[in-house]
Amino acid sequence: MDLISVFAEKLPSLYLSMRQAKSSFDLGDRRTRQIGEWVKWRVAQGPFAGMKYPRLIARPDSASKLLGTYEKELDAAMESVIAASPRCIVDVGAAEGFYAVGFARQLPACNVIAYEMSGVQRGRQSILAGMNHCNNIDVRGTCTASELVNVMQQADVLIMDCEGGEFDMLLLPERGIFSHAVLIVELHGFAVARSDDEIVQHFSVTHDCAIVSGVSRGERDLPRGWPFGDAVALESMDEGRFVDGVSAPAKWLVARPKRAIS
Repeated sequence: MDLISVFAEKLPSLYLSMRQAKSSFDLGDRRTRQIGEWVKWRVAQGPFAGMKYPRLIARPDSASKLLGTYEKELDAAMESVIAASPRCIVDVGAAEGFYAVGFARQLPACNVIAYEMSGVQRGRQSILAGMNHCNNIDVRGTCTASELVNVMQQADVLIMDCEGGEFDMLLLPERGIFSHAVLIVELHGFAVARSDDEIVQHFSVTHDCAIVSGVSRGERDLPRGWPFGDAVALESMDEGRFVDGVSAPAKWLVARPKRAIS
């Protein structure tokens, strides 16, 4: 009996769940390749339209980024940042660099500092930056609260997605260090048994705060000329937001300083 058969016999539930995960991964990979080829491996629409997003870094869940529907709720906020021509943007939890490189490409005079704890993801960032000829991005490792205090002295914009770590990073006595900056923060209070209102209230003195909630995707969100049908569309735009197997719609804080960027 081969090792796979032994594994299936001894741990059938784990074996089946792994087979299902692989099947889902393979399907997502095929779908991403299909869409990538259709859009010529560039972001099809949105604030970062035209950015190269090569097969080399794409993953099975990259389809929504290629389509330009990823976190589409934030398009207006991102376009507002670009229009303001900030001097420095800090991205904490930058992953493969979709936002960091997107901003660096759109704002060549802006210094983009991207923090990401995963070495694999930092490698993907470097590839994405190189493919888009971005020399104005500084890829760094883990961002601590003390590091954030230091770097925010020069930053006009803070983008943050750190899976609940935003409470430790943002609820600091040194609240004034953020007072001049636009904040776009994905909120994960549900993941750490905290209330997102803690962060909103913390910044309400210095910022005009708005909550942006995730909405479902539909045909209206697709690039023109979509050729693959409704089922593929919905699967491709699915951002896979689940906590303990339960759908968890995204929610962000968009906070603009009560005194504008100068």
